[in-house]
Amino acid sequence: LYRVETDGGAAEVRIPGDGESRAPAWSRDGKSLYFSSNRNGKRWQIFRQLLGKAAAEQITDGGGLAAQESSDGQWLYFVRPDRKGLWQRSTTAGGDDQFLAGELSPIDWKNMEVSRDAVWFVGRPAGDATLYRYVFAKGRVEPGPILVGLRSEEHTSELQSHHDFVCRLLLEKK
Repeated sequence: LYRVETDGGAAEVRIPGDGESRAPAWSRDGKSLYFSSNRNGKRWQIFRQLLGKAAAEQITDGGGLAAQESSDGQWLYFVRPDRKGLWQRSTTAGGDDQFLAGELSPIDWKNMEVSRDAVWFVGRPAGDATLYRYVFAKGRVEPGPILVGLRSEEHTSELQSHHDFVCRLLLEKK
């Protein structure tokens, strides 16, 4: 993972280490960066790099990809690379991963967004991409509309939320 200042300059390696790294996400307080890496073997795990520290801390043991913090910074939501599901764990050391919902597929790891009240994600239960949300206050998944034309093999998409709405960014391969 690299960092480049917005006013230009050279690219700086921000997360050194063996293996590949992907899916970076800032913590809510901006003091650390979560990322996924296969640096400790073949399985993808989630790591946290505190700014100013030399070594990254491994957060998951059972696999993890595309972590995002809750708005209060207490919870981490993620997908696993080898099985369906939305997972949660505390951002503090220790603790177990908790399975929340089964509709999120690893192929849609970019199609997840944590908002103030819910985790929004894309699921494909019958082949059609459907927008879902795991509502924190209710502790359950609610289905939303079918996302017409979202085919994972032809598009790169990403969910983004802002207050009361969610949008899907779509990049088409040419």
